[in-house]
Amino acid sequence: MVLLSGAGRGFCTGLDIKEVVDGGDRLLGDDGCDTLEPRLFGLIPLMRNCPQPIIALINGAAAGAGFAIALASDVRIAARGARLMATFTSIGLSGCELGVSYFLPRIVGLGGSSGVE
Repeated sequence: MVLLSGAGRGFCTGLDIKEVVDGGDRLLGDDGCDTLEPRLFGLIPLMRNCPQPIIALINGAAAGAGFAIALASDVRIAARGARLMATFTSIGLSGCELGVSYFLPRIVGLGGSSGVE
């Protein structure tokens, strides 16, 4: 069994969006392209192929990549004050969301008709 938990008040707040918008060069490659997200892409398949169950202990904010990591876990246990957020959509990164659009409807359902008339 693998337990994932954040150190401190949050689970994982993901990428510092302000740093990217302000031109944080630690995140950009020589060609000016984002190099962090491609490195993260391999994490979710590794998690899903892990032979041990992965349990996310969500002790606070799980935003962006942290949200994706929580969803890709086999089991999620959230503290009362936990918050899960797809913050990347606010800057147009919904196409590069590390599997959130795959995992979320499989966990919470597709929505639509509630069956109540």
